[in-house]
Amino acid sequence: MTGSVAFDVDGAYSKRGRGKYMRPDAIFVQHESSRLRWAFFGGGRADLSHIWIWSSGHRPTAVVAFSFLFACLLSVVAPLSAQDQTAAVPDVATPAKARAADRVLENIRSFSHVPGASAAVMIDGELVWTGVSGWADLEEEIPVTPESRFRLASVTKLYTAALALRLWEEGLLDLDADVGRYVPSWPDHNGAVITPRLLAAHTAGINHYQSRPRDDSAPGRHYDEIVDALAAFADAPLLQPPGEEYSYSSYGYALLNAAMTSASGRTYTEALDSFVLQPLALSETSVEDVRLLPPNAVTLYRVNRESGATAIRPNDQSFVWGASGMRATARDLARFGSVFLSGTLVSEETRDMALTPARLLDGRTAGIGRYEVGFGWRSGLDWDGRPVAHHAGLTPGARTVLLGYPGGHAAVALLLNATWTSRIETTAELLAAPLMESGGADDTDCPTGAWQFDGEFDGDADRGEIRLAPDDGLCLGTFRSEGALIAMWLDNQPNVQRDFPLVRVARRGNAHIFAMANPWGLAQVRITVEEDELRGQGDVAGRPFSIEGRPVR
Repeated sequence: MTGSVAFDVDGAYSKRGRGKYMRPDAIFVQHESSRLRWAFFGGGRADLSHIWIWSSGHRPTAVVAFSFLFACLLSVVAPLSAQDQTAAVPDVATPAKARAADRVLENIRSFSHVPGASAAVMIDGELVWTGVSGWADLEEEIPVTPESRFRLASVTKLYTAALALRLWEEGLLDLDADVGRYVPSWPDHNGAVITPRLLAAHTAGINHYQSRPRDDSAPGRHYDEIVDALAAFADAPLLQPPGEEYSYSSYGYALLNAAMTSASGRTYTEALDSFVLQPLALSETSVEDVRLLPPNAVTLYRVNRESGATAIRPNDQSFVWGASGMRATARDLARFGSVFLSGTLVSEETRDMALTPARLLDGRTAGIGRYEVGFGWRSGLDWDGRPVAHHAGLTPGARTVLLGYPGGHAAVALLLNATWTSRIETTAELLAAPLMESGGADDTDCPTGAWQFDGEFDGDADRGEIRLAPDDGLCLGTFRSEGALIAMWLDNQPNVQRDFPLVRVARRGNAHIFAMANPWGLAQVRITVEEDELRGQGDVAGRPFSIEGRPVR
C-alpha cells in the first residue's frame, strides 16, 4: 500500500486537483490495485477516530467509526514526522552500493575543497541512502550530519513553483492572469502582460540582478513584505517582450512570490508551510531568516584553492524570497523531489504540465544549452540518455542541486556549504547511479591492471595512465592525464590534484561505468577491457574525450 500525509490548516474540505480532498491531520492511503482510497482523520497519530472511504475522483461518501483498529492500520501508514519517516524507512541499499556512494561523495568534497557536503537518495518513495562528508563548521569542528541544514539557493524556486501550482489547483491563483491583478503597484511597462506562468518559466523578460538596487532597497536589509523589495527592479526596462525569449531571472520569482502572497492572503512562509511543507511533513525545511537561523544550520564558506575556506556571514535574502532563501536537510530535499515527481503533492496532470517545456511566442521551447525549462523545473537527459528533471543553485555559501526522474522513481539531493563552479547536475546523476543500478557497484569482474593511454580531449591530444583494482569490495582506480585534459586547469590551478579518482557505479554490457572526480565535479567514463587492451570514452563538463590504452609493462 502507498500512503502520504496531508493537512489543511483551515479545517474544512477543500478540492485539490483531480478530486482530491483534504482535512486536518489526515492520512490518505490508496491501494495500488483498486480505485478505493481510505483517509484517517483525527488530532494525531494516537487519536485517529474516523475512516472515510471513497472512489478516486469523488467526494467522500461513507464514514465508518473505529477505535482499536487504528493501531493495526498505523502499520501500513506513513508516519507523520520527518524524523519518524527517516527511521521507519528501510535502507534498501546494499553495503556495496552505500560504500560506493559514500566514496563518490567524499571524492566530490575533496576535489571541490568545500568544507562540508550532504546528500540523500530516494528510490520509489523510500529513503535508501544518506551521506555526509566534512564539516558543518570548521572552526568549531562540528561535522556534517544528516540533520545539518544547508542553504538551498535557487533550488528554492522549485518550492515556489510547487506552491504556485498548489494555489492554482485550489483556485486561488490564475497562472495566466496579469500579475497586476495581484500586485497593483507593479508598473505597466507599456502594456506588457506578465503572468505567473511566464515568471515560472523565466520568459517574462525581467532581468536577473542586472538592475542595481536603490539605497533604500539594497540586499542586506530585511524585508517583512516581499512587495516592498520589488522596488529594486520594478522600474527597470524589460529585457524583451514577455514570451519572446528565455531569460533566467531570480527577480521574476520574487515577483511571483508577491503575486502568490496576495492571492493566498498569507505570507510566503505561511503559504509554503500550509500548502507544501506541512502536507509532506518536511520538518527540516524552512525559509531562512538570517536574524534567527534554524537548528543545525551549517556555516557558510568562501573557498580559495590556495588559501583554503573562509567563513562568511549569511547575507539577508529576503529581497528575493521565492527565488532563494531556504534551508533544508538533504533528506528533506530529496523527499520533496520524490513526492512532487510522483504526482502526489499535485495531480499527475499538473506535474506533467510543470515538466513540459514552455513555448516561446515563435514556437521554440524555453531553455538554454543542455536543458529545457517548464514551470520551474528544467528537463534534459542523464548520463545514460534517460529523461531527468532538476534545478541547481549557487549563492554565497552554497552549491546545491535537486535532480529526479519523472514518475518519482528516484530523486537525489546534493548540498554543499560553499560556492563551487561545477557541472553539478551530472555530479548528482553519477552520485545516485550505484544506488539506482541493480549491479556494478561491487568489485565483481573489476578490471585489474595499469594502462598507458593516448587519445583526444575536446579535439586536442591527450595521454596518461589509468590504474584499476578491487578495493574494499568496490572497483576503484585513478585517471592521470598528462595532456589536454589536465592542461584545462593548470593555468588557473597549478597545484591541482593530478590523479583523478575513479569509482565504478554501473555496468552496461561489457562496459564499466566509472564516476571520475575532477575540479568540476563528476564525469562519466566508460571503460572496456578486451584482451588487455583498454578503450574509454566520456566527457568532462560537456567536453568529450576518447582514449586507447595498452598495459604498463
